[in-house]
Amino acid sequence: MSTGFAKPPLKQAENYDIYTESEHGQFAVRGLSRETCIDQIYLNGLHTVLPFWIENSGSRRQSLTVHIDDSKVLDVQQHNANWEAATAQQRALFVKVVHSEAGRTATMICSAETQREFNEAFNQIDGIRRIDLEAGQTAELALLLLPPQSTCQSPTINNGQDEPNGEERSRTDFRFGECSGKVTLRAASGDSLICDVRGRFCRSVLEMEPATSRVYLDDCVVGRTYERTLRVRNASAIALDWTMAVVETTDASALGSTLQVQAADSESDVMGGRLEHGARRQIVVRYTPQAVGEFLCRFAVENANDTGNTRHWVFRARASQRAKPRRVELLSVGDIDFGECTSGMWYRSDVALKNIGDATVAVRFRVEGNLAGLAVRVRDETGAALTGAEDDASNDAGDDAAGGGEGEALESASLGSETVNTTTQASGTADITGAGSTTVGDGSRRTHSHTRAHQAVLLDEVLIKPGAVRTVSLAVMGSSATPSGQFLRQSFTLFCECAAPASGPAAKSVATAPAFVERLTIPCTLNMCTPVVRVTPALLDFGSVDVGTLKTMYLTIENLSPVPATVVCVLESKVINCTRAPIVVPPRQTEAVRVDIYPRRINARYRKQIIVRNIHSRGNDSVVDVRSVHVDQRRMAYHNMFYKTLVSGCEQNFVDFGAVPMHARAVRSIALANLCTRTLTLELAPSDAASIAAYTA
Repeated sequence: MSTGFAKPPLKQAENYDIYTESEHGQFAVRGLSRETCIDQIYLNGLHTVLPFWIENSGSRRQSLTVHIDDSKVLDVQQHNANWEAATAQQRALFVKVVHSEAGRTATMICSAETQREFNEAFNQIDGIRRIDLEAGQTAELALLLLPPQSTCQSPTINNGQDEPNGEERSRTDFRFGECSGKVTLRAASGDSLICDVRGRFCRSVLEMEPATSRVYLDDCVVGRTYERTLRVRNASAIALDWTMAVVETTDASALGSTLQVQAADSESDVMGGRLEHGARRQIVVRYTPQAVGEFLCRFAVENANDTGNTRHWVFRARASQRAKPRRVELLSVGDIDFGECTSGMWYRSDVALKNIGDATVAVRFRVEGNLAGLAVRVRDETGAALTGAEDDASNDAGDDAAGGGEGEALESASLGSETVNTTTQASGTADITGAGSTTVGDGSRRTHSHTRAHQAVLLDEVLIKPGAVRTVSLAVMGSSATPSGQFLRQSFTLFCECAAPASGPAAKSVATAPAFVERLTIPCTLNMCTPVVRVTPALLDFGSVDVGTLKTMYLTIENLSPVPATVVCVLESKVINCTRAPIVVPPRQTEAVRVDIYPRRINARYRKQIIVRNIHSRGNDSVVDVRSVHVDQRRMAYHNMFYKTLVSGCEQNFVDFGAVPMHARAVRSIALANLCTRTLTLELAPSDAASIAAYTA
């Protein structure tokens, strides 16, 4: 007689042999042990699917409840469409059991290659909390694990001592993190089984070296071969699969002949592969122009384990029949790496140019590349003399908040809203120009941009005399429109276009300037991050507070980003007090903010709001509601009929001394205003006479 129960297929995943009985043996679980570890999980926002089976070992029908703890890491499905659609071969090779010990502990790895074919939408639906099993029935289920994406993975910094060829380069490696959850199966009879599930995950990060990811070959000669070397590197502790594809080119027929992309250790074309932890693959690019003109080819290097981790590499060349002598030489470093930057702040790097010709040269600056959310400036070396004291103070604040990097922070985030004369077109290019420029001194054209508490010098073009050296500063600032809390790598190129200067009226007009015939290219890169903070709790309920009594609660500001965040508390109240000074929250840490309330009169429904502003991103501002009930059990409100206290001209009942050094003295003044028509006699008595002393004028 057929029972109609589905029998397990002939080939099952390797974890099917793991057998764990419940406390009283009424049911059993295959595929999970009491302590299960799922290793080698990719932190890419996708669920990891692990099949397991529940057997009814009893002679009666059982109803089991499935309880998932509150970690929000685990879920259980009875029918997972992805797993059910897998082929027999995929099911057999899907799970690899690394270690197993008699149903007590087990460590296993799920196939990342198979899971890349899964539809994530099917992993987010139809979670179950109850399953019914007939006597002897075996049901197949799926355990889903999703590591929290906001988990702090403190990356390690390698200062480059082990770099080949003696290169000194600071780099970041991402290590493994852990998350855990608990699944409890409980029968109506009271029998139960608890499975502790732990996941070891790592963010898969593909990096390109050099980080600028742009190669420009100007003034190439037809028939000659030019060679550049690139490297792809696995910057994480977990293995990485990568692919390389051409996404744009001006001449598809030139691939493989004019432009060859090959592995350094073989003659085969490079279009992907696998990189173990810390491994790198060296790629050689050979370009042999066959005709005069420009050539463009854009490659996409994609991390197969995290499609969001895609690097674009651009190769552009310009070929002519014969080499042209250079007029301008670049004295500073060829590539500019601004390092790790915080949005809303300016970062600067200097560029030195020397005229090696025998005639004056005009140099115009232009940027091109991934300029989304970036503001770019170029300053003349003499611009610092025109910077006011207010700008210097903001520079110092910017340096402190930047926290390092190869670029130098120019201004604090408070200047992030100022207007810059950088015009960005939809094509991704920007001319660094200045309207209303004038010719002064050495013939340089300068634009004075008058903004709030700031005066800057922006360049259209500079004139360099024979043998002279001019230094300009390239400055960038990231936009804070979209807070992410993660580093976003961006790259662009600064073009220095050189030509003989125009004479006469043409010297005062960019539109009539001569064509720029020589070009220097400076690839630039930066890692931009917009800090994200979280404020808890969202509601401060002081409850019942007596008039004239001080009560304190605390806000917790958590920085979820790998860079420091600066916040400011905005509040208008005569009753509530908290610090108004900028608060710097270190990366991945928290800061407590004290909030004091001192009621002045009876109010059965007091409501107020505290706005915690993220100065790097106004889109990440938080609003905290404050509630309290003011009572007057000691009849303190009676005092308000006779006098009021004024601090800095404002009526309030508290004084904030701020940060006071140990054994130092701080003085604040309080004015008492008599509201009566007669003379009042008041007695001042500090609550802590050892720390506070009151004096009258």
